[in-house]
Amino acid sequence: MTTTGLMAEAIQLLLLSPLSTFSVLVWLAALLLHALSPRLEPRGSRPRLVARESDFSRFLATAIPALTQAYAPPAWARHPTIQSLLAATVLRRSTEVPFFRTHLQLRDRGLVALDWAGSTPSAQPANPDEVLLIVLVLPDLGRDPCSVGDTCRAILARGMRAVVLTQRGHAGCPLTTPRLQASHSFHGAESQT
Repeated sequence: MTTTGLMAEAIQLLLLSPLSTFSVLVWLAALLLHALSPRLEPRGSRPRLVARESDFSRFLATAIPALTQAYAPPAWARHPTIQSLLAATVLRRSTEVPFFRTHLQLRDRGLVALDWAGSTPSAQPANPDEVLLIVLVLPDLGRDPCSVGDTCRAILARGMRAVVLTQRGHAGCPLTTPRLQASHSFHGAESQT
């Protein structure tokens, strides 16, 4: 066997064998180096508003102070991996928004789901003269209603109703026709409104 073959075999034995002490130490060292490496833009960098020059973009640049001030993340959130871990664990809301699902049949006999946030869709306002506002939330293609839970929670906190439109064949909504929903098509939403 050649020297290169022996080196490759030694590396494979040391680094790739399951749970060898050496491989665990190497992976821990790599993880530590990754966590300590700075990944964000330098402290004090200003955000950029990437938009066509218009009256509205100029208004946004002057009216929103966060777009003109330098951003410096807090010391505990300087690394994006730490931000992701905190968002997934510590900062995650303990209460999930409950959803009540109703189905609507379209003209082509396909089904879409309306997932009502908070309670049943028949909830009435306390005052009969009060208008109950309903906000239609369109999640990303393939996402389920729980992925927009924070949005629905904010809508409910403002006294409005939130309903998530779940397209045919997505997030447990049955696919009853051979037609799928294209990401650029709002056919299902148009036929319900």
